[in-house]
Amino acid sequence: QGENSTHFYVIVEGEVIVLVDGKIVRRLGRYSYFGERAILFGEPRAATIEVTSFGGAEIWALDRETFRKVIRDETLTAKQLRYRVWLQDPGIELQDLKKLGVIGRGTSGVVHMVRHQSSGF
Repeated sequence: QGENSTHFYVIVEGEVIVLVDGKIVRRLGRYSYFGERAILFGEPRAATIEVTSFGGAEIWALDRETFRKVIRDETLTAKQLRYRVWLQDPGIELQDLKKLGVIGRGTSGVVHMVRHQSSGF
């Protein structure tokens, strides 16, 4: 967290945890990826990654220039990646979202459909 980015990573085997300020915010497994936001926006890394799977993990890395070559064209993959990065923007606050309705309810709580008020997403 806080370091300059040099690579985009894909988890081929194993599991990792994502830590922000020392707190676990999510778990990632096979075929998940990380590091794209820092490369796309020239930001310092937003999180620290720790391998948690017994026996380690196999993680492939693409250097910054190769990653940029892959996504520079407006392919569907590039658009989806940019949209995913936007969804994970750490600057979005709950007050920036408007509730549109309830998607579901369960023992863990209520899931709402929301829209970002300024962008319309």
